[in-house]
Amino acid sequence: MHSMSCVDRWSRPLDRRAKKELLVTSPQRSFLDWLSERQVLQPEQLALVTQVCQEESQTPERVVIRLGLLSEADLIALYSDLYQLRFLKLEDVEIDPEATRHLPARIAHRYSMIPIRRSGNTLALVMADPLDKAALAAAKSVTDFELIPFAGRVDAIEHAVFLHYGESAQPEAADETSQPKVSTVLRSRLLGEDDRVGHMAKSIPLNPEWTWDKLVVCPANEHAVSLLRDPARTSMDGGSHFGLIRGAPGCGKSHLLHAVAQATSAQNPLGRLLLTTARRFADHLYESVRDGKLNLFRYLYRELDLLLLDELEWLDGREWVQRELAETLQALQKKRKSAYLMSREHSAISVSTIPALRALLDSGFSAEITAYPTDARLDILRGKCGNIELPAEVLQYLSRRTELNIGGMLDYLQPLVVLAAQNTDALTLDTAIELLGPLNRVTMDDRRCMALADWSTGVGLSQSKEG
Repeated sequence: MHSMSCVDRWSRPLDRRAKKELLVTSPQRSFLDWLSERQVLQPEQLALVTQVCQEESQTPERVVIRLGLLSEADLIALYSDLYQLRFLKLEDVEIDPEATRHLPARIAHRYSMIPIRRSGNTLALVMADPLDKAALAAAKSVTDFELIPFAGRVDAIEHAVFLHYGESAQPEAADETSQPKVSTVLRSRLLGEDDRVGHMAKSIPLNPEWTWDKLVVCPANEHAVSLLRDPARTSMDGGSHFGLIRGAPGCGKSHLLHAVAQATSAQNPLGRLLLTTARRFADHLYESVRDGKLNLFRYLYRELDLLLLDELEWLDGREWVQRELAETLQALQKKRKSAYLMSREHSAISVSTIPALRALLDSGFSAEITAYPTDARLDILRGKCGNIELPAEVLQYLSRRTELNIGGMLDYLQPLVVLAAQNTDALTLDTAIELLGPLNRVTMDDRRCMALADWSTGVGLSQSKEG
């Protein structure tokens, strides 16, 4: 459950531009202008949309979907950015009962909204439709607080309103004036949460275990950690920062990116952050070219505040993707935004890296994660055991197997923890060695390479070993 201080950070006022767009402009009237300004559509596409809107008296949103220029998921992502809306999952938020006293029950029921936190002269509201001017005006008429609207699921809001206000004393008639005026696009976002947002605009799922608090810092990674934990580099409050972290497979590079993403999102939830991999970047680029949505792809990536890109080595030899990534980084740099990239050691900048991308990678800070010392590996193992106690000699045995990277070491730890959880007395050093079997000298990467070779040649793993 989010702490109250976290909601306080979320309740900061929107900037002047966002507030003006959210509370003053008409979405239907300004949407085409905004598409043109951001170059999401080609000029001829905009002309066609404008013509159809005038001839058929339809909204631009319906027209671009019907013409196949953008999908509903694309529009959801664009709306979220246009109005700088923040989706709030009410199940994870502690609602302050004191805040609910500042909004009458009749307004909460009628417009499907509920206050969640009061901080100073601001009142944070979760609403079915944060763009509904009538709802905002009704709330403003009964309070002098500055309102900070958030989007929420309709059913979750109605449930929370019932819990804090009870049943509606005077049920409203089921007409348009008594129902939340949620556009088709925005309603899809609310009901579908983030799963319906265009996948090009979505980060990969964050691992809740990969935070700064659960990271073992040692001489192997302390330089990289100190660079990435520097608030001046991760605040998204201005200033362009580029960083490249190298390290062997399984050394914790992804943990670092996830920790940066979670800490930065908590500090600046309205910032635009994307955590992805080089392969996903390439896949999204290919799909956008195939579907005629390259401008949308470029907008979604080049308007970010912080890009976190893992597995950069995957781009080795793929010059067409490298060229697009270089242009993306140049656009972020020009707008004083930031990007942090992770790569295997000595793989980020190779002979096949195009000069433009090489220059950008050389322009930022860099660090390398080296081999973890035994004591740090032992600390990692202990942390992953949780409440299950493994014999000290078993943990020491695993920590000293330096041919195993961190990921491979943890893979071997899992069956030992399961065995210990079932019968603590059954796990001894001899049992552990026997349980690991003949593969206890093979690293995770070696196993993957062997499996790939077996698949391509049709030779079984056991047969290849016997040979």
